[in-house]
Amino acid sequence: MLKNQSGKLPHLKSVLTEAFNHHDSPTSKIAQALIVAATVISVAVTILNSVPRFETYATQFLFIEHSCATFFMFEFMARLWTSPHKRKYLFSFWGFIDILSFVPLIVALFPLPAAMVAQQLKVLLVIRAFRIGKFTRAYVEGVRTEESHDASHELNVKVYFLALFSAAIGNGAVMYAIEGHQPHYSTIPKAILEVLKIFMATAAWPTQTLYGELFILCVRFQALCLLGLLIEVMGNFMRNILFGHGDTSHHVKQDAVKSSAISRDDG
Repeated sequence: MLKNQSGKLPHLKSVLTEAFNHHDSPTSKIAQALIVAATVISVAVTILNSVPRFETYATQFLFIEHSCATFFMFEFMARLWTSPHKRKYLFSFWGFIDILSFVPLIVALFPLPAAMVAQQLKVLLVIRAFRIGKFTRAYVEGVRTEESHDASHELNVKVYFLALFSAAIGNGAVMYAIEGHQPHYSTIPKAILEVLKIFMATAAWPTQTLYGELFILCVRFQALCLLGLLIEVMGNFMRNILFGHGDTSHHVKQDAVKSSAISRDDG
């Protein structure tokens, strides 16, 4: 009996290790799909919860939020348990994001003023959108291991829109927390719309606080970074249309290998 129980723990750890550390395995793909789904659901609930017309669903939203936060807490514990470099993961940027994803669940246990809790949750809950960046990186690594040259331009397009999506939601949440007192930033969807205006090189509604002005500068810098990524994506797209989808350098290397093999045979 004790032998069977002791054997369950190593088996569980091996399954979790495959799920979190082997990105090309079927178990990892299932785990990533579940985590992405929980992230999207939690972000969507937070966005809807900021809209006054959905106040009647506050209890249901709170239940979903606590469920997602509990799921993220167990995910963090599993990652830490199976990580080959626990200290490095714990103090890394992505480890910090994983911790923030379930901090609201811990904050809810303390008797803090409602206004303070609401202000913190505005940023802490929607910062989960930045977790999408982690899954984007894992997806890119998975595609690159398959050595698919023809799908590189399609991959770049997906990376761009995922980056735009996560940046718009994350920055919109922060603007909602800073400038939520004025009508154009009174809900997260409105704040996201104003951030998208900056990303699309149009003028957003003016801010009324110093922190808002400083953060707008950060958003404009991100807009420049996204513009550079968009130029690269569109450049690759047009090059593939005009000159084909093949990887020229890859074919050149193949021709060189064939030529050297022929010369050795002739010799």
